[in-house]
Order: sequence, then structure tokens, then C-alpha cells
Amino acid sequence: MVDTHSRYTYYNPAYATLVGVADKPRDYLIGKTVADMHCKAAQCASIFWEEDALVKRSKKMVRVLNSIQMADGLWKILQIDKQPILNVEGEVEAIIFHLVDQSANHMLDLALSIAKTHKPNQEMPNGLLINISALPEKIDLKPKESECLFYLSRGFSYKEIAKFQDIAYRTVVDHIERLKLKFKATTTEDLINRALTAGYPGSVPQRYFEQQLSIILSPPCLKP
Repeated sequence: MVDTHSRYTYYNPAYATLVGVADKPRDYLIGKTVADMHCKAAQCASIFWEEDALVKRSKKMVRVLNSIQMADGLWKILQIDKQPILNVEGEVEAIIFHLVDQSANHMLDLALSIAKTHKPNQEMPNGLLINISALPEKIDLKPKESECLFYLSRGFSYKEIAKFQDIAYRTVVDHIERLKLKFKATTTEDLINRALTAGYPGSVPQRYFEQQLSIILSPPCLKP
């Protein structure tokens, strides 16, 4: 929890570990801000302060998705719900926030993708039992190939993929043709099906994690 100046008034041990101050006195961050965290996220403190400012202006909960490099050096995708605490006059006097680590949730995408390409186990008619170790061996993909496959499997056109990656349309065509060869696919649809079975569309390209990013998931409606 932070006050209206984004200074910590409370945090639990799990948060202390996440931001790298677990070895400090229990009240180490009290009165300090996110800029005092012992991880690289401190370098982007202004992003978090902008989120807090949005909560104060709207007086509503704001849900954000942040890509942050934490104290252990790993990049994490954190869903943060920032809820305003109002005083009797209806003004924001503090902000309490709750963090959920969503870093591995792309595995759900993988699980659902695999399920769509397999028939139910005859011995388990009400569900699927899939042995991941029985899936095809991993195929070595170059970063741009992985990104093309990521977008292609989600319904984006070649033109859109070229725009997102800032590359030529012909380059996208070349990447996808090489993907077809690697997956032994004859058509784009066949490529997507084979990639789904192998678990690739469930894997978000690493470069999308390794940059500080903040996405507002539930922006409150504010009048100009």
C-alpha cells in the first residue's frame, strides 16, 4: 500500500523478496517509493507513478499488466490491481495494490492449443490426458521465425506481421516458407496445426518479456 505520494505505507514479505529488500529491516521501504527498490524496475519508477496518478484521478480500480525485471534478474509479467482507498470526503487517501505473477500463463494457451488437436482418451471420455513428453521434439527456430509463427497462429495476416516486426512483406513470406519446411507442412493451415501440436504458439517470443512495459487492462472512463 502507498500513500497519495506513492510512498510505501505497508508491504508483505513476499513483496520484499520480489523487489530485493528481503534482507533489509522489515520497515525498510516505509516512506520510500518504487524508485528505492533493489531491482531494475526502479529505473522506470515514473511508469508506476503514472499508474497511481490514474487511480487518483479516476478514484477507481486500475488493472495493469507490467513486464518487469525483478531482483532475481528474471523478467516477470505481473498483473497489478491498484485499488483506491477513499476517506469520508470521498477523496483518495491511499492506494492498495495486489500482484499476480502471470509469467507462465502462456502455458494455458499451450494446453488449450494441444487439447484442440487431440481426440479424447477413450479411457477418459470426460477429459484429456496428454503426455507432453510424447509430443514432437522441439524444432530450432530463429527469433524472427518464432515471432512470425506467434502472430500467424493468432490470425494475423502476412501484411500485419510485416508491420509488427518492421520487416518487408517478402521477408515474412520467406520466414513462413522456412517454417513450413521445418515443420514439414504443406500449407499455412497445416503449419499452424503442426505448430500447435508441438506447443510453439503457446510460447511468447522472449523479446516481448525483456523490456519494461506497462499495459492498462481496465482503464477507467475519464472525462476530458
